Amino acid sequence: MMHKLLSSVCFLSNEKFDKKKAGLVIIIVSAVILASLPLFRQGMFAVHDFTQGARIVEMHRALADGHFPVRWSQNFGFGYGMPLFQFYGPLPFYVGALIYWLTGQVLFAVKSIFLITNIFTAWGGYLLGKKLLKNRVCATFVSIALTLAPYRLLNLYVRGAVNELWGIMAIPWILLSVIKILNSEKSAWVWLSLSLSVLFLSHNITTLMFAPFAMLIVILLLMHQMFIKNIATTQFFRYLVKIIWPTALAIGLSAFYLFPAFFEKDFTQVDRYILADYFDFRIHFLYLRQFFRTSWGYGGSNWGPDDKISFFLGFGQLAGVTIFLFLFLKQFFSALKISVVNAFKQHLLPLG
Repeated sequence: MMHKLLSSVCFLSNEKFDKKKAGLVIIIVSAVILASLPLFRQGMFAVHDFTQGARIVEMHRALADGHFPVRWSQNFGFGYGMPLFQFYGPLPFYVGALIYWLTGQVLFAVKSIFLITNIFTAWGGYLLGKKLLKNRVCATFVSIALTLAPYRLLNLYVRGAVNELWGIMAIPWILLSVIKILNSEKSAWVWLSLSLSVLFLSHNITTLMFAPFAMLIVILLLMHQMFIKNIATTQFFRYLVKIIWPTALAIGLSAFYLFPAFFEKDFTQVDRYILADYFDFRIHFLYLRQFFRTSWGYGGSNWGPDDKISFFLGFGQLAGVTIFLFLFLKQFFSALKISVVNAFKQHLLPLG
């Protein structure tokens, strides 16, 4: 039902658009370029987290000194050093350090790790949309919606939150991998292990926030297999195992970071400051109306609804959700009506 519902938004057939595949690719590439234009300008744009270049240099310095995996930053902590990469997602900075080693340009390395997120978010969104909806036009819409989402651009050009961008980038690839596993596609477990490893090694908070939604999505997909496709209970558990063991493998691949970050956090002063003053997460919960305000700001998040930073969901995204809800409710009540009529004919008419 979901496939028919979402596909109904796309009015043109797959066959017609097979000939225009190149045009759709151009549209997606244009969206990536549009989202990336400031990265190609000379110099660096101002962002809240302006220390990305220093982190790349520190990562490069540690690797050059023979450290792997890198845990310690020699010069942070006012010159005393600090275990930055023990607790802060290291993957983007490994990639940045490699680019810095190849080019010798710190600014180029910083912009590259931002640009990578735009490219792979668009690519992953397209593949996920195509796998779900079986339609390249719909897949293009999914790709553009993810790539040009205002919150992504805010993370990029206001907050400079490269780790969160990498975490978001991994999400469509994770969902795509789960669907590949349920379709019994070859090497799907590799996709899931790698995409989960990217998430685990990039951003702790995105991992924690996405985990319950990921489990819910997996449960819904498995229920779809069981009740719609009528698979046997044994096959249900086979699919579950096929999802669990690549997840365990991803945890193993990321264990050098995940386990120390969790079990050794008590040796830091994070708990002392994380609930203090501005960093207290309880003052940063949003009002619903903030998701619909179109103003764009470069300040920070504060107590109350008048933050100087934007949390707008996006015109296209809101339009897409509205259309989806309308079509979903229409089809749901249509299916409910048919079920009631059939039940009436089956059970009540014979009594008459």
